[in-house]
Amino acid sequence: MADVQYGSAVNMWSKSNEKLMMDVYFPPDADTRKERPVVVHAHGGGYFYGSRKDNDAQMRAIASRGYIAASIDYRLVPILALGELGTRHPPISGSEDSRAAVRFFRSKASEWRIDTNRIALSGNSAGAMSALYHAYAKKDQSEGSGGNPEQSSAINAVVSVSGGLVDQVLCQSVDPDTYVPSGCLYNGEDFTNELQAGDVPVAFIHGTADVTVPFRNSLEAATRANATGVNNVWLPIPGAGHVPMDDCLSTDEYYLHAWTEFLAKALNTAEAECPTKSLMV
Repeated sequence: MADVQYGSAVNMWSKSNEKLMMDVYFPPDADTRKERPVVVHAHGGGYFYGSRKDNDAQMRAIASRGYIAASIDYRLVPILALGELGTRHPPISGSEDSRAAVRFFRSKASEWRIDTNRIALSGNSAGAMSALYHAYAKKDQSEGSGGNPEQSSAINAVVSVSGGLVDQVLCQSVDPDTYVPSGCLYNGEDFTNELQAGDVPVAFIHGTADVTVPFRNSLEAATRANATGVNNVWLPIPGAGHVPMDDCLSTDEYYLHAWTEFLAKALNTAEAECPTKSLMV
């Protein structure tokens, strides 16, 4: 289902009101379950470009496994405000929009047969940073004004592809032994330590050679998750660069099985109504 409006909100930089749009991917028509789990996904693009149309293969892979998958657009930073990329404002804005998307899904629970106790976020790059902010940042959290304020924006899991909890991006190089980045264009705030005991489960997928969002950022987030007892799956992809979707979606590699198994366990789908065999690929 293309071009679904899930809310509207004022862009804090352009001051214009924007429609918030998503494309929704439903399981096959053979699915007769009364309630289906949901994955809300945010695209990458450094907070200043990108589209919900960028992730079709990823969304189809999720929907084919029995989830309702939604690829959302969110408010972007205009070119003239790119200095904001070193602040918390972009992930705050992005997480306000993911919260609006989650609330929208809860408002459609009856019509779309949604399991409101099994909602996950996923994201690539900037979208992953917004998803992580939504789940783990404790400062400056905002529900925003995107719509359906009577609904909850709580989520049950996060899948981060090339994201992190440090606002550090566009680096020139990464030390191959220590993974310490250098020459980064933006070195903003670090909210790794805001991830705390009791937070929702998270999967980190990251290429070790990523210089756009350095691999070390999610390594430190996974280390923090381990230290605080937060359930997590750590999936480094040796030698891979930024948003390595060929690896993430390949049926010949381990990663697709690992992150989809994480989703199923984090959302406890074993205790939910099972999809028919005809849905599985």
